[in-house]
Amino acid sequence: SAAIGVSANDIEFKHPMELTQRADVAMYEAKKRGGNSVYWYSANLDEGLGYKVALRTKIQEALAQEQFELFYQPIMTDKGKVAGAEALIRWQHPTKGYVSPADFIPVAERTGQIIPISEWVLKQACRDLQQLK
Repeated sequence: SAAIGVSANDIEFKHPMELTQRADVAMYEAKKRGGNSVYWYSANLDEGLGYKVALRTKIQEALAQEQFELFYQPIMTDKGKVAGAEALIRWQHPTKGYVSPADFIPVAERTGQIIPISEWVLKQACRDLQQLK
């Protein structure tokens, strides 16, 4: 299905990328509504946008400064034996403490940052595997 976001150049922007960002916001709204649609940007879509833009920058910094951590939760069999482990990512922000994955994972998924985060998780889990054996 196709989801299209549209933004008109009917106001003066401080930066040309704002037009693209607004079309992007409208596209995600179209996706949220099930796809196969066109959605025009409106100012009410900007609610929370500043937070998401700032969070995107902070996620990039967290990757660069290695602020993510993995915690492992055992997966148990019905007989009470450990069958494996689930790797859970946590973000240890230097001033805010732990940031909930519910806050940063959706933004990372929408911005494409989930790919480098997933690569980091896989590499870290492989390194940690030696200690977990």
